[in-house]
Amino acid sequence: MLKNLLSITLRSFAKRKFYTVLNILGLASSIAFSFLLKFYTDDQRSYDKHYANAERIYRVNADFNMNGKRDIYSNAPRPIGPTLKSDFPEVEATARLRGMNGLTTHNGILELGEKRVKTTEFFIADSTIFQVFQRDFIQGDPNKALVEPNSIVITESLATKLFESEEAYGKSVLLAGFSPRLVTIRGIIKDDDRNSHIPMDAFISWSTFPYAREMTQWYGAHTYTYILLNQSNNIEGLRSKIPSFVEKHMKKTFDEANGTADLNFQPLTSIHLTKEYVWEPYPHGSQTNVAALDIVIIFLIIFACINYVNLATARASERAAEVGVRKILGSPRRFLILQFLTESILLSLFSGVIALLLCIGLLPYFNVLTDLHLDATTFLNGGTTAFILILSLSIGLVSGIYPAFYLSSLESLKVLKGKFTNSAKGEALRKLLVTSQYFIAAMLITSILFVAQQTQYIKNKDIGFDKSNIITVAVPADTIVSRHINAYVEELKKQSYVKGATVSFYTLDEEANQFTPTLENEDGSTFQMGADLIAVDADFMNAIGIEIVAGRNFSNTSKADELGAILINETAVKKFNWGKNPLAGKYVGGTDDAGNPVKLEVVGVVKDFSLGASYKEINPLIIFLNNQGGRTLYARVDSNNLRASIEGMESIWKTQFAGFEFEYNFLDESLGKLYRKEEKFLSLLTAFSFIIVFIASLGIIGLISYTTELKKKEIAIRKVLGSPTDSIIVLLSKKFVSLLLIANLAAIPASYYLISMWLESFSSRITLSVWPFLISFAMCALFTLLSLLYHTIKATSANPVDSLSYD
Repeated sequence: MLKNLLSITLRSFAKRKFYTVLNILGLASSIAFSFLLKFYTDDQRSYDKHYANAERIYRVNADFNMNGKRDIYSNAPRPIGPTLKSDFPEVEATARLRGMNGLTTHNGILELGEKRVKTTEFFIADSTIFQVFQRDFIQGDPNKALVEPNSIVITESLATKLFESEEAYGKSVLLAGFSPRLVTIRGIIKDDDRNSHIPMDAFISWSTFPYAREMTQWYGAHTYTYILLNQSNNIEGLRSKIPSFVEKHMKKTFDEANGTADLNFQPLTSIHLTKEYVWEPYPHGSQTNVAALDIVIIFLIIFACINYVNLATARASERAAEVGVRKILGSPRRFLILQFLTESILLSLFSGVIALLLCIGLLPYFNVLTDLHLDATTFLNGGTTAFILILSLSIGLVSGIYPAFYLSSLESLKVLKGKFTNSAKGEALRKLLVTSQYFIAAMLITSILFVAQQTQYIKNKDIGFDKSNIITVAVPADTIVSRHINAYVEELKKQSYVKGATVSFYTLDEEANQFTPTLENEDGSTFQMGADLIAVDADFMNAIGIEIVAGRNFSNTSKADELGAILINETAVKKFNWGKNPLAGKYVGGTDDAGNPVKLEVVGVVKDFSLGASYKEINPLIIFLNNQGGRTLYARVDSNNLRASIEGMESIWKTQFAGFEFEYNFLDESLGKLYRKEEKFLSLLTAFSFIIVFIASLGIIGLISYTTELKKKEIAIRKVLGSPTDSIIVLLSKKFVSLLLIANLAAIPASYYLISMWLESFSSRITLSVWPFLISFAMCALFTLLSLLYHTIKATSANPVDSLSYD
């Protein structure tokens, strides 16, 4: 029986080559691309799930509201972690982290003789860090490795770079930086390249730094703080106790600053795909984007099934005679159902094999698109292959059930007497399926156009300065370089190819620090309000090209400016309500030796400019003068000869800082990386949406082809009677045009709603216009028209005698 079923199925495939190829193309494409896309969405959801007890680890986020300005930080005051542990038995362990050179700056350099090894994942950590984030120790005790000052734990690869084949454990190396020190390797851990919102390659003991031991400062967000909850407790119980915790430890401090404080606990495994809070260690993914791609996966599978059902039921009249003969010859209905299911399943299994080959062939392009590192072994293992085949089998069953029962139910006598016609129900189903394909295609095309518009908008938005032709140089955290960087800047200014140079502790592709300053109005009254702050030298505005809209810039020759002057931005003028006379405002910064308030006067107002990504809200900004160097150098150079400019800068660097690498970037490229998430989403959405449209087009082409075939006798008669080709096109297109209109009209509110939700994450966003909707409709209409034109010309070019000979 099985042999007979396979034989009949293969003969059916061979007889209907065109429709077989269409189905295999649609199914194989759907399976391959949905599987590839699922690898990406699974990868995005995998962050931090590899940690033992990941479901019990939470990050403590500080939620501060100062004079109506609310900010949620990805970090918390230093005392929070230890105090939570001492106050609540529900907390099994806590751990704090901060970057090696500042909260969010986690670069570190280890030196051994002439060797300099740099890592971008170096953190100051509590000795309890490995109780919360368990790592595989090759040498050392995880509970003791970071107890003593000047102790470090590094990965196996870092140890190998420093010591090669020699024993590294217990040895001392130099930790370069503004305060170089000898540190001892107290632990070596295995490298771990699995996804984490905060990758960590090297750790130095918290006790190394006296300021880190400070436990009285309850205001400010100084450290990334994590807690490990006891197994017998849930987070809701702990959350209910936080108001009394804040009342006990933090309320007095915040009352004095006219603010409020709260803490929230963020599950470790949710961090990567949730909204970015202030001072995140690394950029996040997007839950909205991943959910959108999940919908694309579902659409891919649905379209494959729709195509099969549509083509199978549309060809009912063609299969009717076969069904009638088989029934007359005694074939029971269950055999016919089995035959049609066998066709569907076998077709899907063929498609699954092709899909597997497609996945392997497309891997290099997919890896570039997603920044993943998959290889052929990902798909050639038993589990993955089995999953693809099971998915194929499931699609075959689901898509084959309705056609099998529908075709097997045809009445043999009516069929053999030539009285069979496609039923009204079958026609209605096909119209519904085609409309759904048009609807999804229109919605995806519209969404792609809006996402592309938004991505271009945020990339090309005026950021308040000209980012082109600016070279940035990372200033090594080394005493020698940091003390002499200003001399290097002065030497650069003498070069004809340098139009301006400056050095700053702030980098333009990062968020600024935030604080709550005390400010004084013209009438002497004071208030507090949250603001951003940066410290720059007197050349910063000119070198970067930031416009002074009122007052003046800092002066290089005035010592008083460094001690008593600030600049503010236009947003600060509005938020501080200083519009009438902003230059009369002051910043109150503590007291001098005599106990008198230290006040810094506003000497100038700068045009608003973006700090970090341009789509983020511009906050009030206070700019302080600092001529004592920094960690990033900016040089605006001659645009006509960038290569020579870089070579000249490098030559001077090597003269002054021999042995230190000249690490440079272009500012516009660094800023461009801030939009990598949006660009990746656009690329993925575009690529896979066009795959969906392609799969939908296969179904529509098949249906148009079959409709033309069904009406070939009518077309032949009209041709004999002298009807022009365009009137025949109008005849055939009526059904498709009405379905196209209905689908596109329905897609307008659906795509408008989805895009509006997506745009909510941007403070600067486009206004939704009518053009993407019209372009989407035009593309669908053009495709349908071309398909109709091709098949109509093909039908009208045929000899009418061939179509009418049987009648």
